[in-house]
Amino acid sequence: MRFTRLALRALPLVCLAALIGCTPPAEESPADGGAPACVAGEIRPCDVRPGCAGQQVCVGGAFDRCRAGAETCDGADDDCDGRVDEDWPDLGEPCGEGQGVCADAGRWVCGADDVVCSAPAEPQDERCDGLDNDCDGAIDEVYPDLGAPCVVGEGPCAVDGMVVCAADGTSRCDAAPGDGTDEVCDGIDNDCDGTADEDVAEGMPCETDAVGRCAAGATRCVAGETVCEAREMPADERCDGIDDDCDGTADEAANGEPLTTACYDGPVGTAGTGPCQEGARICADGAFGACVGQIVPADEICDGVDEDCDGEVDEGLDCACLRDARRPCYGGPEGTEGVGPCRGGSQVCRADGSSFGECIGCRSRFPSHDPHHAASWTGLAV
Repeated sequence: MRFTRLALRALPLVCLAALIGCTPPAEESPADGGAPACVAGEIRPCDVRPGCAGQQVCVGGAFDRCRAGAETCDGADDDCDGRVDEDWPDLGEPCGEGQGVCADAGRWVCGADDVVCSAPAEPQDERCDGLDNDCDGAIDEVYPDLGAPCVVGEGPCAVDGMVVCAADGTSRCDAAPGDGTDEVCDGIDNDCDGTADEDVAEGMPCETDAVGRCAAGATRCVAGETVCEAREMPADERCDGIDDDCDGTADEAANGEPLTTACYDGPVGTAGTGPCQEGARICADGAFGACVGQIVPADEICDGVDEDCDGEVDEGLDCACLRDARRPCYGGPEGTEGVGPCRGGSQVCRADGSSFGECIGCRSRFPSHDPHHAASWTGLAV
């Protein structure tokens, strides 16, 4: 009975040992012909002991025993040996990193792959502030002109100073511009606001060196000088009494003659037919005058001309002759023309073309031998 009590008393110790050190046994392989419990290489989680996880790998159709993983620096007992992060004895010990503004103290802590110092040591872009921002052991090295003389302002505003660090981390001249005067157009910052020739009076009427419409101008400040710029640029000449092309002459054409414009008061389509033609209006005193030189359709007459400009000549008329046509004439006996004083005359077609007029200039009668009559010649009409 004593052995039995001892055995019973020892039993809890055996069970405790199983809880802290024993691992679940591997599964037996399935009997021949049975389905495998797992696929080769398959992995599943398991507990090596309570609170200590491990994993089992499928081997030969059955999961192997539960095995702990390798120890990592993570604040856990990964290898289930009862110790935490035992491979990193420096954990928690003091450490330091960086230089300049980067210098700081910390402690060794677990990192992604190894222990790291917890002190911040992140370099920054160098600023002009008297600190080693990029942690390279040099201060403000990207601003080599610190302490150098400088000038702020121009002309009457110029003040000497020294290059110093600015609040925004850059450098600046510590001088302030002097008091200035009213701004004028001279290329100088007279009012000491950092800008030259701003707000000066412009647009005042002035006369340019040009003529005509280009003579009138307005003032502008250009490169520190007040200049007179033309308000209008040269343009094509027009009949308006103004020298539009700014060449010193108003209302002239390219050939120097006065401007003209074509004109025609006849029906559309008749200009250029028969005697009909366009005329011209001549520019004078800034306006085009009356139409000069045009020929418009008129009533048809017997003259061989298309007066009504319809493309037909003397249509609708009974013409015996053409207006102003001439023909010779003689009223004396046949054979006497040109003998002695006898000579022929001429006839002119009447204005309406109906017939020829009287024979003018014909002398066909001999002088009378009657002593009682004076010698005379008679012109006979035929």
